[in-house]
Amino acid sequence: MSRRWPWRAVVGLLAAALLTLLAGCGGERADPEGPPELRPRLDVCPECGMAIVEVRFAAGYMDPDTGEPVLFDDIGDMVRYLRRYGIEPVAWVHDRETREWIRADEAWFVYGGGLGGIHFDLVAFAGEEEARSRAGPGEVLRWDQVKELDLEPTLQPYPDP
Repeated sequence: MSRRWPWRAVVGLLAAALLTLLAGCGGERADPEGPPELRPRLDVCPECGMAIVEVRFAAGYMDPDTGEPVLFDDIGDMVRYLRRYGIEPVAWVHDRETREWIRADEAWFVYGGGLGGIHFDLVAFAGEEEARSRAGPGEVLRWDQVKELDLEPTLQPYPDP
């Protein structure tokens, strides 16, 4: 009895610890209005089927029904997807320079400025001044204007960072 008791106690404690960890991992859903978690090179864009590699061009939202992230390799892909399905979630985009998430309705966009994007030459900035200083020949737009664009994919090489 003395030989088996310590092992049973250890196994019991380990099982209890495992159950506690598992209970803490389940049930909580991500904030449906918060930025989605992006896993570069693992997440795939539902609009074009490409792996999301360039964080500075990525966009997404949290699906309010499932609590799962919906991620895109390009802001234009997200716009087309949202339009096709008639949904208007709290959308997020990456600042082209800092690569930080910013709410799309707070961002400033440059369309057609030769700054990149995977398919649409559409990029986001956190501030108006930065967008205007980087716009070149492109248009500086707000989210409501971006959602109205007639987007056609462009075939262009990646710009320099």
